[in-house]
Amino acid sequence: MDVSIVAKDTNFLRNEANKVKLDKKNTNNEALRKFFKDHCDALQFPDPIDYLLACAEAHGVTVNVIAAQSSFERTQARHILSHDKQFDRNKLIALAIAGKLTLEETDNALKYAKFSTLYAKDEWDDVIIFAINGGLTTMATNELLYDLGYDPLVKVLRRNKKQDEQ
Repeated sequence: MDVSIVAKDTNFLRNEANKVKLDKKNTNNEALRKFFKDHCDALQFPDPIDYLLACAEAHGVTVNVIAAQSSFERTQARHILSHDKQFDRNKLIALAIAGKLTLEETDNALKYAKFSTLYAKDEWDDVIIFAINGGLTTMATNELLYDLGYDPLVKVLRRNKKQDEQ
């Protein structure tokens, strides 16, 4: 998956669409067909996981690192990354943070998954924005959220059952 597909952002496509002059008498509308042909890649939403993995790879982060640093069960992360399990907004954000995605890339992944993008006027989202811009890990982000009295990004699962028994 080519990350450069998103180079044609919504404003660019809107400006290009405004240039298209429809012929009301001709139902064939060659100008509109040409617009769709010229921009068909940009008009499609990429798969959010494929996009996330492509961005992570561009940042030098492997699937194994994402799964290990996602702060939730590795097998669950691997199932999500291989398209075998569904995910929610928080898990996608956790995977994006583990993949070292930028704020813009994280917002794109959220849009492609049809989740709301990070909103700076929402305090919880604002902490996430700060964490992404500050290069925090998923675990450090969870700790920051906890310290500030917010719900965690993901519930951290203990990997050692002996700790649970103590």
